[in-house]
Amino acid sequence: MKKFKITSVYSGSKTEIYSVQIDGSEKSEFEKFIERFSETHRSDVNYLADTVQKIADIFGIREQFFKPQGLDGVYRFIMHRDKKTSLRLYCIKWGSELLIIGGGGIKEVRTWQESHELSKIVRELSKIDKYLLDNKIDIKNAVKSNEIFDEGI
Repeated sequence: MKKFKITSVYSGSKTEIYSVQIDGSEKSEFEKFIERFSETHRSDVNYLADTVQKIADIFGIREQFFKPQGLDGVYRFIMHRDKKTSLRLYCIKWGSELLIIGGGGIKEVRTWQESHELSKIVRELSKIDKYLLDNKIDIKNAVKSNEIFDEGI
């Protein structure tokens, strides 16, 4: 059974963006993603970091930035429209109200379901999403109080 907590990533004028820390990790899944891919996929990582900042400060959470992944609440960020990339970053999105960034990786197969790594990330986010919704968790209060959830993901 894994534990998790929600942490603030970016507080902007349009929305607050969160990430998740799993099993007592010192870093959020978003921070791990940035560190892991910042050298090998620098332009994609810079694009994603810039997009997160623009969502928080300028645009808010809009459908144009995300693609649903077939599991309620789980989406992936849409990358450059003019560039193909295999880098994927996944998140939980509740309408235009809430964004929790999870992890990501390289998609080397046709679908995320065929990748052990990506499948694990998407399914973990789906379980977190379900837990938060089923238990009516107030994200802002959970972040403020540094609450750790120890339900199985």
